[in-house]
Amino acid sequence: MQRKKIFCFGDSNTWGCNAIDSTRFDEFTRWPKVLETSLGERFFIIEEGLNGRTLLNLNPEQREAGGISWIERAAAPHVPIDIVIIALGMNDVFDQSEISLSAIAEGMKTLISKIREMHKSAHHLMPEIILIGSPHIDRNFDGARFFELQINKMIALGPLYKNIAKEEAVRFFDAPLFIKTAGIDCSHIDGDNHRILGRELARFITEFLP
Repeated sequence: MQRKKIFCFGDSNTWGCNAIDSTRFDEFTRWPKVLETSLGERFFIIEEGLNGRTLLNLNPEQREAGGISWIERAAAPHVPIDIVIIALGMNDVFDQSEISLSAIAEGMKTLISKIREMHKSAHHLMPEIILIGSPHIDRNFDGARFFELQINKMIALGPLYKNIAKEEAVRFFDAPLFIKTAGIDCSHIDGDNHRILGRELARFITEFLP
């Protein structure tokens, strides 16, 4: 039996960062591995998360930290891929250059195009692509009032990605229906929410795969 490959491309939440002490959650906690366990032996997860990774290439000196600049190098060894899950954009919102939502939207479309071109050029079937928006944001943490602009932009990522998913004929997973941030900062989820995300994504995937 050939296992289906799921490529998880994201930032610190995909890597599994525990916002309390910056350690990495174990394989029984972080959502990509929970997803793998929940789906069963027919599936193989490729974890490609990085702390601080943005969607756009905001630091040319660190290609790995830019989603668009790194996707080909990260994904190419695994092509053909059956499913690509993209969980990026939150760090772009916090960049000092005040990245616009329209720039993030164009960046996401570029990323989708690069993933498809890698498969097309090698004459492979197109993978299913899933976009994940930001979790529901628990504003009950010190200093939250100083991040109102960023929080509002993060909340807007969900509807933005939903529209892109429709335009690009990819799938959208509405994360805030299931998970919320840990109440420590604006973006990180805790262990319980990692497990919830992994299980809910598994349910989401099994609903559209044969």
